[in-house]
Amino acid sequence: GTNNISFVVPLVAGGAGGLNKTGTGRLLLTGANTYTGPTASTGTLGGNASVAGNVSAQHLSPGDTTGVGQFSIGGNLTFSGDLVVDVATSVSPSNDVIAVTGTITRTGAGSVKVSNLGPVLSVGQKFYLFNGATVPSAAGMAVTGGGATWTNKLAVNGSIEVLTVLPAPVFNPGSVATLPDGNKSVTGTGLIGQAYRLWASSDVSAPLNTWTLLNTGTITASPFTINDLNATNFPTRFYIFSTP
Repeated sequence: GTNNISFVVPLVAGGAGGLNKTGTGRLLLTGANTYTGPTASTGTLGGNASVAGNVSAQHLSPGDTTGVGQFSIGGNLTFSGDLVVDVATSVSPSNDVIAVTGTITRTGAGSVKVSNLGPVLSVGQKFYLFNGATVPSAAGMAVTGGGATWTNKLAVNGSIEVLTVLPAPVFNPGSVATLPDGNKSVTGTGLIGQAYRLWASSDVSAPLNTWTLLNTGTITASPFTINDLNATNFPTRFYIFSTP
């Protein structure tokens, strides 16, 4: 159905039975799944997992919801929709990977959607999303997100490469205002169409991964204003804009 489902343990089964997932929800698998039949999925399929047989999916999202990971396929892969991946150059490996033992078949429309979980990217950085395998018919997939523009090399070697780095939205100190109830508003400026995240913390020296995510979205007008309606719960409040 439409619900998101995560299996926190592998699906352990003997024989040639398979898995058929219907509906638009996301299905995340975990670990070494031992069934040997085909895996078919509408919606989104992913996780830190391996499956032995062939996979047919609409959208793919390797890794889990907290960091980068790998989805391994012992057979062939056919997919027709979007590829959703995380990158993080502060860890190794630095991106979600789909490792396919057999052949890869790409059909239909779709795009590559990137979220950057680590430091700001640099021009020329390359991320192998398919473990070096080529992805036929994937050259036309638009690659967006991650605070960058990209070169699509999926049909060449299964990779994407940073072409330019987009500036994160910014705000001046005077752009943080006090609302009538004592809470705060933050007014930022940035590129129309740029994705953003606004973070808050009571400790300016704390690592970014401990800050609270207040708001995420896409800039439709610049300047734009976000209200922090929990600011009065803290003695001090600091803000950071980032690109996903």
